[in-house]
Amino acid sequence: MPLERSQISRLHVTSVSAGDVTYLHIRGLPNNSFSSGCSNLEVRTVGNEIRLQANMLLIRRGGPFDYVLTVPTGVSRVVFGNQRKEIWPNDEGSPHYSDGEKKALEAAVHEFRTGKPDLTLADYYVFVEKDFNASPAATGHYSIVFYQDGPAPCSVSELHRYWVSKSDGTVISKGRSYAGQMLLLEQLGKVEGMSWGLNHEHPAAKAEARQL
Repeated sequence: MPLERSQISRLHVTSVSAGDVTYLHIRGLPNNSFSSGCSNLEVRTVGNEIRLQANMLLIRRGGPFDYVLTVPTGVSRVVFGNQRKEIWPNDEGSPHYSDGEKKALEAAVHEFRTGKPDLTLADYYVFVEKDFNASPAATGHYSIVFYQDGPAPCSVSELHRYWVSKSDGTVISKGRSYAGQMLLLEQLGKVEGMSWGLNHEHPAAKAEARQL
């Protein structure tokens, strides 16, 4: 079954130039990755575009894909799937954020990078958590997620979540998760209903929950 751009979560394309050569680092996570993965990427150059194709595979446990491509001279765009959706230099399937979400994303990125001089942001998938932001629990704040892939078959090894105030764009609180356990690391301000993200059976989470 052909894999299309719309079936890929958190697609991340990074370009790096070395002299006259441009390299693209392409990473993504197929939707429903816990039960599906993708075949090796098929790469074809047609005219001024690179066409990428892959098939979705039904497997017991999938994970992200990670490829590095060399962009030949004369190529100006990269497209994905049978629908040939452009993913470079512009990603036609990228999420569309409101002005408020964009400001919240900028605030979270700034906070995430603070104190981490060696941090490479390209190592993380960064996105506004749309499902959470549309829920009743999100009244008054946005949820911004940073996560880093672990080796297959594990799809997520490290996840950070930042809550940003909708009223003034400041980071209210932040948390970190390993193996699905959310630990509230730093409480910058009390937020009603924030305890939804805690694993209350974890000792560290219990101690942090008492501060809410």
